[in-house]
This record gives sequence, structure tokens and C-alpha cells, in this order.
Amino acid sequence: MNGSCIRRCALVAAMLFGLVASGTASGLTIYDVDNAVSIPDPGEVFTTFTVAGEGSIIVDVNVRIAIDHPLVEDLDVMLMSPAGTTVELFSDLLIGDFSAMHFQDTLLDDGAAVAITAGSAPFIGSYRPEGSLADFNGENPNGVWTLFVEDDQLLPFGDQTVLAAGDTAPWGDAVGTQLMIEARDPSRVIPEPIAATLSLMGLSALGVHVRRRRI
Repeated sequence: MNGSCIRRCALVAAMLFGLVASGTASGLTIYDVDNAVSIPDPGEVFTTFTVAGEGSIIVDVNVRIAIDHPLVEDLDVMLMSPAGTTVELFSDLLIGDFSAMHFQDTLLDDGAAVAITAGSAPFIGSYRPEGSLADFNGENPNGVWTLFVEDDQLLPFGDQTVLAAGDTAPWGDAVGTQLMIEARDPSRVIPEPIAATLSLMGLSALGVHVRRRRI
């Protein structure tokens, strides 16, 4: 059987199985918080991120927190997805350190080298949150995400604000509180035995991408 025939047979086989398809990654998209909000002392407030046009399966979530607050140990912060999954980002950090102020455009990323609990205010750079943002993986990201911020102690001094992009902060103009989403559309994945067979038959020579099932 010559090469041309092999390639034709491979294409026919793929068409019969309906397997020449793969999902596409939408890439990382950054969503600014919908509104800056003042934090009551004590009390709880929430603000939102509106996500639209993403793929239907989350593969990664990061969060940037910009909060102007005179005492970070007072704060408990959680993120809730449109599906209702809630992840604690941090709670009652640096208890007893009365000089610990602000979250200076702090990036929360499961892949960060340093845990937020091991950091120091104003938490410049990247940190791992207390909960796992991977808990959102596999969900549909589209819809309204909610950021809950609670101040659980009464210490009435100074500004207390969840900042949006461009807001004036003690450190200058804030990058702002942001949600970062990477999502993809679902794939029609070729089972491993069929993928191996089609590869041997020369399907790759047609420029067709053969994806194998992940176990």
C-alpha cells in the first residue's frame, strides 16, 4: 500500500469515527473588578467580576487583590464562582503585627513559591492562597464571580477599600483587583488505541492534530 493510499485511508477512518476535532484554549483573560467598594468596620461586603465569552472549561484561575486597609489581620477574603464553589483566599494574616497594612496588587496563584501565610505586608508579588484555586478547574467560568471581604474586628481608623484599576492607593495608582481566567472548549478526544492506530496510518501527515485521552 503506497503512502497516498495510507493517508486517504487514515482520513476516511478519522471521518468515520468523527474524531478529527480538538478543543482550543482561550488563553489567559484578565477581568477587572466590576466596582471598587468600601469595607465596613466591622462587617462584610462583596464585589463582583463579570466573565463572558470564555471557553466552557476552566483550566487555571489567578486573583489579584488590591486592598487599602490599615490592619490586614482583620480581613477574611473568599472567592465564589458562578457555580457556587467557594475558595478561601486568606484569613486573619499576621495576627499581632499592628504595622501590617495593605495588599499591594497582590497576585494569588496556586503555583507561587511562597504561601500567603508566610508573606509580609504589603504582600508585593505572588503568593499561594490558603485555599486552592484549582477547586474551580473544570467549571464553566462564564457568569458572575463574587469576592467576599469581611473585616472581623472593630478598629475604626483609616481607609478600607477594595480597589479597582487606576484607583489612587497609598502606593500610587493601583493595578486593581482582578480575576484571571484560562479556559478552553471541550474536545472530542480520540481514545488511546484509536489515536495510536491513526498515527501509524499517517494521519499526522495530513496536518490533523490527534489528541490522546488523558488518564
